[in-house]
Amino acid sequence: MSFPRKHEDLIAAGYLYRGQGTCRACQAVVLWYRNSKTSKMMPVDYLTREPHWSICPGAKDFRSKKQKREAEKAKQGDLFQF
Repeated sequence: MSFPRKHEDLIAAGYLYRGQGTCRACQAVVLWYRNSKTSKMMPVDYLTREPHWSICPGAKDFRSKKQKREAEKAKQGDLFQF
């Protein structure tokens, strides 16, 4: 299933619109939606209507410590595959 690109489709999929803002890393305009199932906030790029973290060059700076550890662990696992 692809990510909904229209506001109406996001609402139908259970996302709640929470306002507009600016990315601290790249200064792009983002629309904020809250996932009604997980209560997590998600930035959506204003121009492309994609999750902003998928296209932002500074997305890694906003990951939680747990996500950073998991990414590092996955990268280390790649070193030992033959």
